[in-house]
Amino acid sequence: MSPWGQKIDELARPQFERPVTVAGELHPGIRFERAGKGPNSAATSGVLNRALALFGERGVVDLIGVSGYYTAVSMTLNVAQVISPEGAPLPLK
Repeated sequence: MSPWGQKIDELARPQFERPVTVAGELHPGIRFERAGKGPNSAATSGVLNRALALFGERGVVDLIGVSGYYTAVSMTLNVAQVISPEGAPLPLK
């Protein structure tokens, strides 16, 4: 599995299972994603610079794309009240 695949797999695990800290601080990818949402949605230069240093410009654009896609799919499934078929294993367990 590629390093990107490992990161995506890590981030796809339920929040209570995945490590959200690196060296005692919130994972830079998660920090960047959270900084871009909500009422104060501008990522601070420190958060942006850290993300750029770790992931590069293309990586930051990928983070934005993955976050937006995940949000769109999540909202669609929640609004449509989609549930797993009876007896089907949960996909992330």
